[in-house]
Amino acid sequence: MKKLLHPVLSAAIPGLLFFFLFQSCDRGKAVVTLPVSTASMPDSVHFSGADELSVCGRELFRCLRGEKNSAYLKHFLPDSGAVALMFQLTHSKPGTLHEVDSLTRSGANLLLNNFKQTREGGLMVNVDWSKATLDKMMTQDIEDDPMHGKNLYIYGSQGDIKFKISCRCLLLGNKWFIGDGISFLKY
Repeated sequence: MKKLLHPVLSAAIPGLLFFFLFQSCDRGKAVVTLPVSTASMPDSVHFSGADELSVCGRELFRCLRGEKNSAYLKHFLPDSGAVALMFQLTHSKPGTLHEVDSLTRSGANLLLNNFKQTREGGLMVNVDWSKATLDKMMTQDIEDDPMHGKNLYIYGSQGDIKFKISCRCLLLGNKWFIGDGISFLKY
């Protein structure tokens, strides 16, 4: 017999996370420059995340610089508690713990692959990540997002090379998570 999550969780787990992982919503409200209620969940569900959105950006940048490894970055990716809460906010049917755990793993693998591609993108334009500096971070609200998502833009430089790293972050409960593709752009 499968264990069910909280009754308001959805069985449509695969579609939801991948919707948020693959969508690139540029619709938003004003851009904001950042300075450089959680429902009861089963005990087997674990939360990580960051208390402030700026922490997600700063720690992502530290991982890109090589100060922390990609395993550390997993603390800022949606975990099973965050994925379960996504379904609670957007659907009404319960999903199993197995479905949530499976989707959590596949989502984390996708985001870690995006991280690797972002790091390689910088290397292709001769960014020496160990010498890169974080210049500023900005956010943009995502309209009509039940998870109060924000696009996070991290601006950095290394020598004459200027670049932007972008990702979508989600506020789930009282924690922020990197919840959508991480990408690199030289400008």
